[in-house]
Amino acid sequence: MTSAHGVQFGCSLPNMKPRLVSDASGILFRVTELADMHRCCAGARWKPANRHSTACEEQASPNPFSNPDCATTGSRANSSSHPRADVGHATGNNKMARLPYLEADQIAPEYRDMLKRNTNLHKLLVNSPDMARAFNGVGSYIRFNSKLDPRLRELAILQVGWMEKSEYEFTHHVKIGKEFGVSDQDIAGLMAETEGQSSTLEPLARAILKGAREMVRELAMSEATFAEIKKELSDEQMTDLVLTIAFYCAVVRVLATMKIDNEPTYKEVLQQYPIPGVN
Repeated sequence: MTSAHGVQFGCSLPNMKPRLVSDASGILFRVTELADMHRCCAGARWKPANRHSTACEEQASPNPFSNPDCATTGSRANSSSHPRADVGHATGNNKMARLPYLEADQIAPEYRDMLKRNTNLHKLLVNSPDMARAFNGVGSYIRFNSKLDPRLRELAILQVGWMEKSEYEFTHHVKIGKEFGVSDQDIAGLMAETEGQSSTLEPLARAILKGAREMVRELAMSEATFAEIKKELSDEQMTDLVLTIAFYCAVVRVLATMKIDNEPTYKEVLQQYPIPGVN
């Protein structure tokens, strides 16, 4: 089938009307949700041929409703009662993200340095490159320039990810945290503290985790928790701690709203640290 704009489609679908959209990489064509559903359940998968055309790649499927990429089964709605438990999961080749992941050749040269890590989070945020640079600036300061002890910083971030059941944030910061001194025993202690159980963590680490939980649950740290932490931290360190927790409370909401897919190398972390309610 050929569209009015000369784009060749490799299969025929009933009631399919091209819809024109624009993004940073040029003009793309999508079809209506009805056609998407039909294509998915018929076993077809769309694959961009180049920047200006789209090709439909057929896949044989003995049962049109057995295609694992079909999103019409409704199983996700029953996966967990937690509102963010299904965020960060991709099924087969079905990418969940609500905006495109951009590669270096799709953005202006002056912004390509932001894709050095080449994670899905960074590849999506460069849809707004100046905002992404500002976002990266805060994240980079927290990781490399903050006066807060890096192990305690990473424990606070992990507590936010664990509390919010954010697979992406938690698994990424398990790997990052271990580069900054977080041990498996520390992570086990975080899980125990979250459940109100005792742990072998030192008093300051326990207080910081409590403060992070309070900011997630109650918006703010309690007077008692703030005062307990402040006994051990300078004013600068205390500011860094609060801003770090607040920043990653924001990050999990970006990840959830944009439905950013977790990368396979980070999903492996779930084998050691499964998050309750997250498949």
